[in-house]
Amino acid sequence: MVLASVLSFTTSYILLETSSWFETVQTLAGHDDCSVQHRAAHLLRNMVLYGEQSLCEYFCRSNMLEVIMSLSQLPNISPEEVIPSDTVTLNPGASEAQLRQLTLADRKKTRDCAVEALRKLQEYGLVQRLATDTSGREEA
Repeated sequence: MVLASVLSFTTSYILLETSSWFETVQTLAGHDDCSVQHRAAHLLRNMVLYGEQSLCEYFCRSNMLEVIMSLSQLPNISPEEVIPSDTVTLNPGASEAQLRQLTLADRKKTRDCAVEALRKLQEYGLVQRLATDTSGREEA
């Protein structure tokens, strides 16, 4: 219970220290916990899909495009990788196997949201998909 209070206070403090919604979304996207990253990706997805095109243009002129691209390429958690402590705190009583499953599911949802946002940006003609060669590397 104390840990949850500390986490809540820390998260609130981080969010209150940012000066705009833009920085808040970036802070959430860079969080250690995969479920928080998923929420940020979902926010970005909704802003791109249901916001005005001018907002999408703003994202593409700013570093938010890099954030969306980074979220779309997040790797899965490897079996030997340690689960972030925030994930443990946010899911009290869950076993390590359950936490790993939750983390994997959130990573997939995060990538899906970010890819959907990138597709909409591509539909607007704001970004261009890079072609991949036979080795799987992207080329211009």
